[in-house]
Amino acid sequence: MAHRAALWGPTRSGLATAALGVGFLQIAVPPATSDIGTDLETVDRILNEVEDLVRNAHFHTAIGVARTARGWDADRPTDPTLRSRRARLHVLAATAHIALNQAASARQSLRRALALNPRLLLDEATTSPKLLAVLNDLRSTRPANGSGS
Repeated sequence: MAHRAALWGPTRSGLATAALGVGFLQIAVPPATSDIGTDLETVDRILNEVEDLVRNAHFHTAIGVARTARGWDADRPTDPTLRSRRARLHVLAATAHIALNQAASARQSLRRALALNPRLLLDEATTSPKLLAVLNDLRSTRPANGSGS
């Protein structure tokens, strides 16, 4: 019988996550509800945290924190600053999904990022070639919208 453990702890942004260990597998589980607010300081702290998690190869935790933070701009969905940061959050989630060989989930995250920022550009020198391929594929299959992109 496999040993199962749940470790709860706050992250630097104040969001609680749980890591469930089953053998060598760890899965980040965000709390059911979260009131993280929409002040830019909190949003930037969360983005920096997810970025650090991805950089340090804590991909499951990064995805969990990103999922928890998805609705942070529900009260201001058209705020361009929050839309830009939300697009960045989806790119970070896509990066984590690619690292875990979850191409369909990466594609979904990048689709969300493009919906928020149709002119999304990723640095080719620092972005995974797999992620760039997914982004280019999404762009090639998007219907023309007359934006001249």
